[in-house]
Amino acid sequence: MNKKRVFFTIASSIMAVTAVSSVAFAALGFNTKQTITVMSPTYDDKYMSAMGRTQGNADTVRAKVYVEIYKNGVYQKSAQDERSGDWAEAQVDITYDKNAKYSAKSDHKIWDSAGKSLPMTTKN
Repeated sequence: MNKKRVFFTIASSIMAVTAVSSVAFAALGFNTKQTITVMSPTYDDKYMSAMGRTQGNADTVRAKVYVEIYKNGVYQKSAQDERSGDWAEAQVDITYDKNAKYSAKSDHKIWDSAGKSLPMTTKN
C-alpha cells in the first residue's frame, strides 16, 4: 500500500469517528425544563408548591430533576425524582404565608444510552 493511500484511509477513519461522536452528543437535548411555583389551597390549609419538570428528546434514556423552594430567600425544602425514560417531575409543598415572597430553583439532568449527560438549571 502506498503512503498516500494509507494516510487517506487513516484520515477518513478519524473523520468518520469524530463525525459519529459529534452527532451522537449533539442529538441529546431537552424538550422541556421548567420550574414553577403556585399557591394551592388544599382542604382548609394553603400551601405554596414548587415543581420542577424535565423532559429530554428521543435520545434520552434517563432523566432527573431536583427542586428547591425558598421563602424570603431562605431555603425551605426540596424534592427529587430520577427515573428511566425521557422525563422526571418533582414537587415540594410548604405552608403558605401571604406576607412572604417565594422562589424556586430546579436542577435538570438527562442521559443518553452512551452515558453522556446534559445538565441545566432553571429558576422561578
